[in-house]
Amino acid sequence: MYFGTYRMAGLFMSLSAALHLSTFVVAGFTPNAMVFAMIGVVYAFLAWGVIHALRWVSYLVFLIVIFAISVAIAALGSTAIPNFWLVLIIFAEGMTALNLFVRLWREAGWIRH
Repeated sequence: MYFGTYRMAGLFMSLSAALHLSTFVVAGFTPNAMVFAMIGVVYAFLAWGVIHALRWVSYLVFLIVIFAISVAIAALGSTAIPNFWLVLIIFAEGMTALNLFVRLWREAGWIRH
């Protein structure tokens, strides 16, 4: 697989969804973990759309992930979720954003081959 493809972005989005869904393992059944689990379900559906190269879903996911990265950075040290878990989520979402940036802007003609 190649960097900057819908498939790669979708796989990183799926990783982020799996991390969100399994937050119960590291944080217990806290309210924060429940919110993360609900977000994980939404991310799983969005990852399906990205993997299937739905362009409008990819633009939506790009904006959502950029916002989610800033929320996760702000949550470092202030929630019941351990920092290492949040850093893993930030990494997965950052790679999703980077892959989508390369893919979407290459199609738009902004990035030259």
